[in-house]
This record gives sequence, C-alpha cells and structure tokens, in this order.
Amino acid sequence: MAETPSADRLLAIIELQNAIAAAALNADEVMRVVAERAALLTAAAAATVELVEGDDVVCRAASGATQHLGQRKSSKHGLTGRSLGERKPARSDDGAQVAVPLMHGEYAVGTLAVASPKSGAFSGEDIETLRLLANIIAIPLHRTRSFPRPRSRTAVARSPPVSSARSSRSPS
Repeated sequence: MAETPSADRLLAIIELQNAIAAAALNADEVMRVVAERAALLTAAAAATVELVEGDDVVCRAASGATQHLGQRKSSKHGLTGRSLGERKPARSDDGAQVAVPLMHGEYAVGTLAVASPKSGAFSGEDIETLRLLANIIAIPLHRTRSFPRPRSRTAVARSPPVSSARSSRSPS
C-alpha cells in the first residue's frame, strides 16, 4: 500500500504545479524543474528524467547527475526497463534507486528516477511523491511530444456513425 506524502510534500507539489503553470514553461524546462524538486523532496543525490526514443531511453533532464544528460541506454534493462515494462514504480534491491514511469494514457513513455549513495534511502512516501511529480511532467509532454494516442472508448462512442453523417434527411 502506497504511503501518502506528508502535508508539507503535497503543498510543495501544488506550489510547483502553480509555478509551472504561471511561468508557462516548455516541456524541457518542466522536466528540469521537476528533476530538481524530486531530488530535493526525496533527499536524493541525483534525479533524472528519461524519455523513450525507439528501443532506448535518453536522459533529457537531471539534477545532481548532469553527466547523464543526453545519455542513451536500452529501455529493456535495469531499473528503468523494469519500471517501463511493468508500468509501475521499481526500486533497486538495495533501495538506493527508484524509477517511476511517465505515463501517457496506457503507454509508459519515460521515467523519473532518483538515486542515493545510501541503501534503503527511499520510503513508500518518496515513491508516492515521485509518482505525483511524474504526473506533472506528463502534462506538457502530452502537448509537445508525439506519442501513440491511447484508444478512448468514450471518443469512439461519441463519434457519429458514418451512415448518419452521409444521411440525406434534413432535420425536422
């Protein structure tokens, strides 16, 4: 069962959302700011945002791990691969790393990850905090990146049938 973040963490996340909305940041700036806030809120030594590109993931934002910027690696292996494949948070065996998927509908399109030199550094509250921060990144990504569109049953249900669109009847 996920631990609910403390009131202070929730307030910090809300303030971050408001600041991002007010500043009209682009997706790259949002990823950078969220990586910085993820490291701060979870007391991580480093935080990264990696996006899926083909069969790889590419580090697009980092805090405390700027040497990873632009780094490309397989999206099938390691903690990132596990988080993407399972579409849920993944924690390393020693608890020193956590990766949370960035979701676009039903698709995992990247990860928000944190790392610490200490084993067992991340709690359930930290994982839930990262999950909430990942949702903040997802919003501008939806607007600016091209990802597969999830199928929506409501969109299909709302579409007029093809036959009615061609109907020659006039309204009464």
